[in-house]
Amino acid sequence: MPQRLFALLLCAALLISALPPALAEDQPIEAERFVAPTLPPDAIAWDKNHPDILDEDMLYAHSAILIEADTGEVLFEKNADEIMFPASTTKIMTAYIALQMSDLENDVVTVSQNAIDLVPPTYQTIPLIAGEQVPMLDLISVMLIRSGNEAANAVAEHIAGSIPDFVRMMNERAYELGCTGTHFANPHGLHDEEHYTTVRDLVAITQAALKSDNFRTITNTAQDDQLLETQITSAQLGTPVFLRNLLLNQNGRGNTLTIRCQRSVGSVTYYQDYIVMLRRTLSLRSLSLTCAGQAQTLTYSGGTGYTSSIWDYIVTVPAAAQTLSVCADIYASDACYRDGGNTGYHVWLDGRELTPSVAADVPLNGTADPETVTLTLKNEFAGEAADSEYRIQVRKAQPVLFTPQLTPSDALLFVCDMLSGTRVWPDASGAYELFDGFTYRYLLTCPGYAGRSGTIDPAHSASGALVLKIDEDTVAVTDGAARAGMTLRAAQKNETIQSLPAEWADFRGTSYDASGTRGGSAGSNNAVVSIQTPIDADASTLYWSNALGSGTGSRSTGCPLLVDGVLIVYAGDMLYRIDPVSGEILTQAKMDHASSFSITPPAYAKGMVFVGLSDGTIQAFDAKTLQSLWIYHDPLEGQPNSPITICGDYLYTGFWRSEEFPANFVCLSITDEDPTRTDEEKTACWYWTNPGGYYWAGAYACEDYVLVGTDDGADESTSMTGSLLLLDAKTGRLLDKWDSLYGDVRSTICYDTATKAFYFTTKGGWFCGVQTEKTSDGWRLRASSKWTLKLENGSSTVQAMSTSTPVVYNGRAYIGVRGTAQFDEYSGHSLTVVDLASHKIAYRALTQGYPQTSGILTTAYEAQSGYVYVYFVDNYTPGKIRVLRDKPGQTRVEYVTKESGVDTPYVLFTPSGKDAQYAICSPIVDSYGVMYFKNDSAKLMAVGPSATLEITRKPNKTQYKAGEAFDPTGMQVDLVYANGMRRDVTKYVQWSEDPLTEDDAAIDIRFPYVLYHDQDSEESGRLTNVKTQTPVASVQLTVEPGTAESGRIGTLTWAYDIESGTLTISGEFEDGQKLAVAYYDQNGHLAQVKLLTQVQTLALVENGARIRLFLLDKTNQPVCKAMTVKG
Repeated sequence: MPQRLFALLLCAALLISALPPALAEDQPIEAERFVAPTLPPDAIAWDKNHPDILDEDMLYAHSAILIEADTGEVLFEKNADEIMFPASTTKIMTAYIALQMSDLENDVVTVSQNAIDLVPPTYQTIPLIAGEQVPMLDLISVMLIRSGNEAANAVAEHIAGSIPDFVRMMNERAYELGCTGTHFANPHGLHDEEHYTTVRDLVAITQAALKSDNFRTITNTAQDDQLLETQITSAQLGTPVFLRNLLLNQNGRGNTLTIRCQRSVGSVTYYQDYIVMLRRTLSLRSLSLTCAGQAQTLTYSGGTGYTSSIWDYIVTVPAAAQTLSVCADIYASDACYRDGGNTGYHVWLDGRELTPSVAADVPLNGTADPETVTLTLKNEFAGEAADSEYRIQVRKAQPVLFTPQLTPSDALLFVCDMLSGTRVWPDASGAYELFDGFTYRYLLTCPGYAGRSGTIDPAHSASGALVLKIDEDTVAVTDGAARAGMTLRAAQKNETIQSLPAEWADFRGTSYDASGTRGGSAGSNNAVVSIQTPIDADASTLYWSNALGSGTGSRSTGCPLLVDGVLIVYAGDMLYRIDPVSGEILTQAKMDHASSFSITPPAYAKGMVFVGLSDGTIQAFDAKTLQSLWIYHDPLEGQPNSPITICGDYLYTGFWRSEEFPANFVCLSITDEDPTRTDEEKTACWYWTNPGGYYWAGAYACEDYVLVGTDDGADESTSMTGSLLLLDAKTGRLLDKWDSLYGDVRSTICYDTATKAFYFTTKGGWFCGVQTEKTSDGWRLRASSKWTLKLENGSSTVQAMSTSTPVVYNGRAYIGVRGTAQFDEYSGHSLTVVDLASHKIAYRALTQGYPQTSGILTTAYEAQSGYVYVYFVDNYTPGKIRVLRDKPGQTRVEYVTKESGVDTPYVLFTPSGKDAQYAICSPIVDSYGVMYFKNDSAKLMAVGPSATLEITRKPNKTQYKAGEAFDPTGMQVDLVYANGMRRDVTKYVQWSEDPLTEDDAAIDIRFPYVLYHDQDSEESGRLTNVKTQTPVASVQLTVEPGTAESGRIGTLTWAYDIESGTLTISGEFEDGQKLAVAYYDQNGHLAQVKLLTQVQTLALVENGARIRLFLLDKTNQPVCKAMTVKG
């Protein structure tokens, strides 16, 4: 039966029972003998209504998952999220990427010796020869059908240039598919401790691969009309035998299975045949209904929604409805099958054949009487006996007009049908039309109040009267109408939250002003600054590089904010306040759990920081103390891959679950509703559900509306189903929509005040512009203002791609564009400059890697030179920071660094050594011109103008006697940047703590937080990792001869004044240390011991003929050799 089930089983090795034999290993895997379970008589009709048939104890596999392939609904799972080793099923991902990124008609792969040598001889299954040229399609086929490990390596090298770069692509693609428990280390699957997956992740990868006709053709080679034999040995008797490709999925054709039992006696063979004729039961691919423009939910005994193994459904519609729209879809043509791929399905409704995927109206009688709609599914290859009949009972519901009386009156009541998720909107009088037989979920919210949620249920009382149940309260219905009060509790003000200054408060640094609200261009998402950022590698440096997290998954380091003079960033499940001068951790707090991939920054407003966490979670913190305030859990969950936007009292963000599963864009009030709790559950104000969800889709928000892009709800980036939504900011009502955009909108919406237009990019390679306008009916997108520009990557066959948020200034837009291969260097990647007036590309500045994120533009040099400078980061190791210098009318890149013969935008800085990695982080910048960013090394870094050190105020004391230590009291030290900016770094500088001598005419003050920089050399070209000279300034001193002796013990300095007989201890005690000062008399006997735990000056006893110092740790063990002070 062509029910669309997808199953994965994991034993000691990974087996995929739902996949064809092309993916099986060459040698059979011997399994433990087990007794086959006895199945109930109706086992052949198994579905999710019979879960007892599939029991964990009856399942031999250690890990398994069974899903309905069309809906993604999990029907059964066992250890589905347990980490396992994928073995050769790794090649599914390898083939998936190769089929996506290859020109199968023309690509020919030259096999390298490296591809062969990297596979141990015992695992070399394909006789490939170094230098041999093999068509890509043949190589993929060999890899899948014969499990060719060398073929997998050759494919990887051809696609990405190297195996490590291809593995990075595999992990990136797994991440895009939502595979949070997967990490690849090679393209073939040979064992590696860092190479693992889960069955849940493997389903997602395999489902994506199966959408490729070529993948299905290779792995499901048609075996129609062929005689295939499977030998069953005596050892296999009593155990299940899997017959692969006995029936083709989704196909109407049956088959004949002959089971022959035989034995030979001498030259005579005796046998008996058992013949099993297999016939098909037909099912639709999908079935959906609408009534009056609203989607209707199918129900059946034990479940909701369409399921391919269920033929009897119920749908409930308003009694007055005149029509019901039916849309049935069949299994489309598939290259795996003969007959030109025709699957042979036809759908009939009341004597007329329906067009697949096209809605057809069915007239209804408009009364309360139920009706039945019948669909017949036929298959031209299966015969009439296989016809299936779908019966849909149409029940009629009586309406109830519910008018809520809200307190406060400006509270928002969000109501939706719990079955379909369809939102119910009030009419002009504020009444909601609800229907008997439906249960509705409500959300009631208002800034400054504690939100609440619950259910509204039109039901019948014990006497049979129609009533309205709101949570536990019952409201009478009179003449089909009901009224009830719904009240919110005012939130207690959190007096500990302080409004803090912010230099960079969200993803684009444009959402904050002194009052903590947006205003004018402040909320534009357009990162244009007037800061003198560095423009010359020789005049810049890396100040610090500190690892906070690890890896590129949920433990990685996020992107930072700059609030209250400190960096706020998360890594793993920790939130940090970081000193921007030294990179040191100032404060840290544990979050509820980790983010998914740490690819978006937190956001700040009104004294609070908001962080997106995995599983559809937003957590709010006090920005000063990092104390948790509240937490939100989205009902659909998902990865928090979209930047958070805050406007006034509202937060907006979207989640992403996979390429094709729905996820929510949500609006939350940021009010801390209960200051006595740190884990209060936040109620959403409203949400908008979209197929495919929201990925890197940051919103533009103002008081009136929100603009946000969506994923396209389809795999790949070529679907014309991406959208731009215009939503009412307070209610979430859809005001307007721009449909049929090319691919996912994975760009934050940017607003340019000069052109009064919004700009964004799509993953399908479009740059888009649009304006809004206010009409008598409210806000909408101005139809005449919409325009798109196809981006370029130098190829006529491979589409360009952009997930870069535009930065727009003076009639030009600057974006990063992907080349022909995402992880191939110099493959057409570029910083593209768009001329907004002509709607054309002004020029493309080629780069080594894909500038995947978004740029910062500074106008600080424009008045003097006429140029603006735009900063981007390559998403390609080492992750260079580039500067594009541009002005109006410019038609080519002028400020360049020559790389591999290519004129690329000037390279300002190159991370080196362990700092070098791919980078998906848009940098931020402070008022001093220092930029902060992270990359896949999990390090947070600070790059800024080079600097000198200047003593701006001398210390109070500059005259000393020999033996005394330098006292910095009263001293102020400034770091003077190359751009002229000054920063007080007094608390960060260092100096020698050794006792001064008569030779010390000055003491050096050092600023230690500098590392390395790039350097342009006429002789050697571009140099990287050039050590930056430590900034030093000197304080002039006068040191006179002294009567003191001095020295050091551990981290402490001692000075003994012979004339006064005093002992001064200075410096810092390390954790738990103490200093024992021992006094001995003239006979050598111990007279007294003093224990010190802090620096001080001691007056010595007169009879102390000898004094010794002992530095002890917290267990009273000596730290170092004792020192003699006297005697």
